[in-house]
Amino acid sequence: MRLKPPNQIPGIHEPSTAGAGPVNPELYARVNFTYNTVSPLTIINLLAGDEIDTVKLVITTAFDDASATLSVGTVASPTLIFNAVKANKAQQYSSFEHHTIGLAEILRLTINSGTSTQGAGYIIYRVRRP
Repeated sequence: MRLKPPNQIPGIHEPSTAGAGPVNPELYARVNFTYNTVSPLTIINLLAGDEIDTVKLVITTAFDDASATLSVGTVASPTLIFNAVKANKAQQYSSFEHHTIGLAEILRLTINSGTSTQGAGYIIYRVRRP
């Protein structure tokens, strides 16, 4: 199965062929956002059994409202990966925790931009699909 989000990174959507045994696809993509992106933003539709392996949240342009925050999680648990991280500095956050999805879900970004008139970044994720 190939994933084709609007901001895919060429060449990394192919299933892993390292090692012996059956091939389990590893899905990677970069998803951009700004202060005025509709929130919550769907990052990827997850299937039962998918494993969220890595999520990197990068703020490239600081939000200009000191109360602006970003959360990454699922519909059932909106802060599963990142819980209301401050968005008023250009910085990055990484999560290497493994989360196995029990039922079909949506990984999404919740943007609380407050009164910001600027702010941007991107998310890179890796999901292993059984």
